[in-house]
Amino acid sequence: QGTACNRFTLIGSSQARQVPYVPSSMRRSAPFTRRDIWVSRLSSDTARSRSVLHQFRELLGSVSIGSVLTLPKTFLARHRLHILIVLFVAASVAGAFAPVNRSEWWEGNIPIVALLVVLVGSYRWWPLSDLSYLLLAIFLVLATIGSHYTYEKNPAGVWMSMLFHDSRNHYDRLVHFSVGLLIYYPVYENLPRIARCRAPWSYFLPLAILLSASALWEIAEVFYGIGMHANPGYTGTDDAFDSQHDIASTLVGAIGAMFLTAVIHRIPQRRTKRSTGH
Repeated sequence: QGTACNRFTLIGSSQARQVPYVPSSMRRSAPFTRRDIWVSRLSSDTARSRSVLHQFRELLGSVSIGSVLTLPKTFLARHRLHILIVLFVAASVAGAFAPVNRSEWWEGNIPIVALLVVLVGSYRWWPLSDLSYLLLAIFLVLATIGSHYTYEKNPAGVWMSMLFHDSRNHYDRLVHFSVGLLIYYPVYENLPRIARCRAPWSYFLPLAILLSASALWEIAEVFYGIGMHANPGYTGTDDAFDSQHDIASTLVGAIGAMFLTAVIHRIPQRRTKRSTGH
């Protein structure tokens, strides 16, 4: 009657949930002190924090906004990823035949190959969801089209120039916009594996990462265009504010993806609240 176990048992259901679990090895007949309770809570929190990495490896990037994000355990079971690989290889092979400028085709494929090496090399210990691979595949196809036609003579950019009544080919701005729109979610999805952050920081940090990467890319592009590229029509040097416009395009795309991600993630929460009546 005076034991600690009986004390915990006699507490009402509303209060019992607030009392931490005490291992059997720590139970004794004398009443528990506040120090004993906090030691038990600290040990359980430590064990939980040590299992965070293991839990993320078990989840492997899966989130609960649709079956398209479900991640099978083996590569052979990922049929959607197989389809994406086949389509991207077909687009790459088609883009390799008779490009407008072979030297610029090689230059445009350097970042594409670099991103592919990172994705393939990290798949075994850092796989992404099918949705992330889909978004990255769309971005890679846009970059492949840009390297085939060159960013100065791309047909989509010519149509955009006619639409905006501008002589400049804006296809490179479309690719920068797609960087923010399409790569935002893969960064957002994998951010919990690196840093434990919650909303609103979990939505803002991917945007900051993409802006930093875009700024570094523009710095490299300016040095490359001035030091190594002799073509006066090169899109990296044809406008004094080209870098600012490209970064702004990435920012607009990332903001759109941020709001879209936030809205999609709030839909299951609202449905859960409605079903529970809260």
